[in-house]
Amino acid sequence: MTLSRHRALVIALLYAVLGALWISYSDAAVELFARDSATLTRLQTWKGWLYVAVTALLIYLLVRRALRSEQRLSQSLRQTEERLRLVLDTIPSRVLWKDRSGKYLGGNRRFALDVGLPESAELKGHWDNDLPWHDQLALISESDDLILDGRRKLVEFDAALRSLDGRPFHASVTKAPLRVPDGGIGGILIIYDDITARKAAERQSRHSQKLQAIGELTSGVTHDFKNVLSVITANAELVGRSLPPDSEEATAMSDLLASSRNAAGMVRKLLGFSRQGDLILGTVDLRPVVSDLAPTLSRLLGSRYRLVVSADPEPRLVLVDPDAVEQMLLNLITNARDAMPDGGEIRVRVHGPVTNWERDEPGSPPAHLLGMDQQAAAGEYVAIEVGDTGTGITPEVVDRILEPFYTTKPTGQGTGLGLPMVYGLMHQHGGFVTLRTTPGWGAVFALHFPLLSGTTPLAERRRRTSEGPLPHGSETILLVDDQEEMRRTGGRVLRRHGYTVIEAADGVEALAILRRDPGAVDLVLTDYLMPEMNGAALIRQLRSDGNGVKVAMSSGHAEFNQPPGAAGEKEVPMIAKPWTMEELVTAVREVLDGVR
Repeated sequence: MTLSRHRALVIALLYAVLGALWISYSDAAVELFARDSATLTRLQTWKGWLYVAVTALLIYLLVRRALRSEQRLSQSLRQTEERLRLVLDTIPSRVLWKDRSGKYLGGNRRFALDVGLPESAELKGHWDNDLPWHDQLALISESDDLILDGRRKLVEFDAALRSLDGRPFHASVTKAPLRVPDGGIGGILIIYDDITARKAAERQSRHSQKLQAIGELTSGVTHDFKNVLSVITANAELVGRSLPPDSEEATAMSDLLASSRNAAGMVRKLLGFSRQGDLILGTVDLRPVVSDLAPTLSRLLGSRYRLVVSADPEPRLVLVDPDAVEQMLLNLITNARDAMPDGGEIRVRVHGPVTNWERDEPGSPPAHLLGMDQQAAAGEYVAIEVGDTGTGITPEVVDRILEPFYTTKPTGQGTGLGLPMVYGLMHQHGGFVTLRTTPGWGAVFALHFPLLSGTTPLAERRRRTSEGPLPHGSETILLVDDQEEMRRTGGRVLRRHGYTVIEAADGVEALAILRRDPGAVDLVLTDYLMPEMNGAALIRQLRSDGNGVKVAMSSGHAEFNQPPGAAGEKEVPMIAKPWTMEELVTAVREVLDGVR
């Protein structure tokens, strides 16, 4: 028996006892005061009315108290419901619950909006087949049965659903049983979250990891290949200079050198893909870079294509490698041409400053940022857009567009490295790539380069020329490299130009030579990556020993393009591989003369 029923029974019993005592003793009291029957009748009547009045007052007080309690309870329930509704509507997840038949009993507002209802109260009475994803009822029903049958206490899965406007989205769904007082299962509680953005971030993260892994592999392979090219190029130059200019052998050597230069260009492209290329940066206005390339692009495209080049009237300076920009444009325009096999118009536009790449362009699809490992930073950029009127790109292809070796072109017509290379080069320039596309609309790729503040050109790295005789010298050079063919080739070139060359196979051997006779060497030219002791460790040890000999480093790894010296020293001069005979002897002379 509950407390309220107990109190009601006590009150009823008390009322009965008091009523019995009143009836018993009030009649006796009335007879004491009655002189005749008329007086007795009047007193009995007054006694009855008094009983009725007291009883009515008591009932009134009890009922009023009960009503006030009920009112307070009802108000408390409404406040509780409002708080619960506020909590449910604040939860970022979608929450709903339904009975065993599948009829909705309630849910939060986020879920109601998902299914096209303005308020959560309107969910009651609806069924699963009223949902936008009613074509997936089999999946919904199967997971419901696992809960209702008691086979599972919790069901979790990801589902591909659609919103009211037909937009596909991914949901992470959790289902649990709703228990009734006797412990049975009276229905199902369902919670799901829209994880579309998370799924996209995961895909892009995987793409970035693939790019990084293949980039590291590419960097290692190209480092070894640079050594091979250095040997081929330098020895071909040495042999070629000793042959009669018009001989067939000299022509063969010339062809060999041309092929080695082409191979060096291929290495540079691979390093651009791996985001480790050796860029030659300078302060550049992109407008003439694009306009000067236009005639070449027109010849590349042919008569079926119309190239339209436009640019803002004001110059906008950026720090770029013009050759790399041309390389990226050639890739993008080739892709645009291939997207329009029957011909069409290709638009190239230079404009800026761009401060918000996400801003919607009238009549164009939203922009995609390609690659999430590098977020587009706030600031001002100069953009080169390459647009076509082709077939457009599907969302599935956009998701994989930066995957190395992924291509939609027929076999033999595409390597799948063009766009990853463009992305890698833009990463090196501190910029980013965006894409606007949808099937049937075409595609617009945009390269965003950080805008330089002011107009003062920055210092540019020297581009070598072949004008004039090659420099000679008579100094002693300690050549340190773990690859014997590189030591032989470098020594051969340097000796041909007057130098005395001492060779060492690693840093340990070189250090022993220098400690035996510290003043015998004028320059230490060391490779970076070597067993036992690498080039940087060798230089640090020399400085620690107090040996002030001049040093230079040679490496095919672009990330060591400017290896730092010991604390308080300037950067170590770098001779990048693959080097030609001209580049090697010129760099050595500049280091010895203090120019570098």
